[in-house]
Amino acid sequence: MFWMRDKNGTVVNLAGDATKLYRLGANGSTWSDVSKPGGYTTGGYWDFIKYGERVIATNGVNAVQKMDIGTDAAFSDLGGSPPVAKRVAVVRDFVMLGDIDGKGPNFVQWSGYNNSELWTPDIATQSDQQQLFGNGGAVQRIVPGRWATVLLEQSIYIGRYTGPPTIFQFDEIAVKRGTPSPRSVVWAGSTIWFFGWDGFYRLDAGSGEPVSISHNRISRWFADNSDPTAWEDMVGTVDIPRRLLIWAFKSSASATNNDRLLIYNWVADKWATAEVETQFIGEYVPPGVTLDNLDTFLVNGIDTDSILVDSSAYSGGGLNTMAFAADNTGGTFDGAYLTAELESSEVSDPGMQRLFLSAVRPLIEGNGSTATTVSVGTRNSLEDTPVYTNLKAPHSASRQVPFRRNARFMRFRVQVTGGFAYADGVKITVNPAGGER
Repeated sequence: MFWMRDKNGTVVNLAGDATKLYRLGANGSTWSDVSKPGGYTTGGYWDFIKYGERVIATNGVNAVQKMDIGTDAAFSDLGGSPPVAKRVAVVRDFVMLGDIDGKGPNFVQWSGYNNSELWTPDIATQSDQQQLFGNGGAVQRIVPGRWATVLLEQSIYIGRYTGPPTIFQFDEIAVKRGTPSPRSVVWAGSTIWFFGWDGFYRLDAGSGEPVSISHNRISRWFADNSDPTAWEDMVGTVDIPRRLLIWAFKSSASATNNDRLLIYNWVADKWATAEVETQFIGEYVPPGVTLDNLDTFLVNGIDTDSILVDSSAYSGGGLNTMAFAADNTGGTFDGAYLTAELESSEVSDPGMQRLFLSAVRPLIEGNGSTATTVSVGTRNSLEDTPVYTNLKAPHSASRQVPFRRNARFMRFRVQVTGGFAYADGVKITVNPAGGER
């Protein structure tokens, strides 16, 4: 999926499946077929870019597609006979393709200067191609901008514009550090994030080595809770208003679609997970809904198709996140709050003495609908698996949850229903229990 604004500020939302390309109507709820006549041969995921008032799309099997917004009613083959390719990006004034059919998965090729329909290599037009030598494998993603950041399976290159005769100079900045998951690569500003075989990484575009954001945090958890054979189907997006990175992935080989979300707040430097089934997830800008087109937006009537009146789905122009569900419907994350589960790190006495817990107070800032319950996990040896109590609600007056637990190690889970604004942790009432038991 993909969105853009045209020169008049009109929002355009596009999406593609195995055989067709679609455009979201002005009512914000109906997708129309805008494929070229005959549709497409089943291929891989679509890559979209905006080049002036033109949208260019490619899927690695069919001819590269183009639609001139405001002029074309449907997509058609891009002129100039560009090669079939899996990846596409805009780098300066060039359209750059990667993983080129018939040449090699480690090839990139770019159009002529300021012209997306010049593809014959020529110093005069500055169209050319380059093989990225070495053991990097296939081009997985090209991040656009002033330079090309090219992520391969086992390598990362930076392509800087140098002008004729070389046009672009490609330098390898990371060896044996790439990605098995093309759509895990997301970016905001000059910062790039991606999944890199052994965890998640941050990369400052144009310089530097990738830096792990998951080592000793969630890398092992992800390895244990994801299907390695489906890493190629992982899909990431940036939720800028909420300062979140969201990756959808399959938890097991039996999952039909991506059934889990991994969520990272890059400002708070915190991780979370959710159990939500999606086919695809990405950035979305609603076209806006007025009273005049409300009947077409809620096609089954306001009582059946009701959406929260303060949902951002009604307001146009603001960045949002959309996901396509298993039944091919698209929607935003503006529904009822899911139950949140927060778990603390483990606490223990510095001298390894046993502790006696008498109360836990959840520090959750919410609203009149917020409700919390608390569970305590205990163990006496690091070799043991923590055993959790049943969930208990706080006392109505003290807002504490009474417990009588005696153990050497303790951790705490808080479940929150009805939504919340901030979660600061738990305040525990604990004292040394004495003894070496």
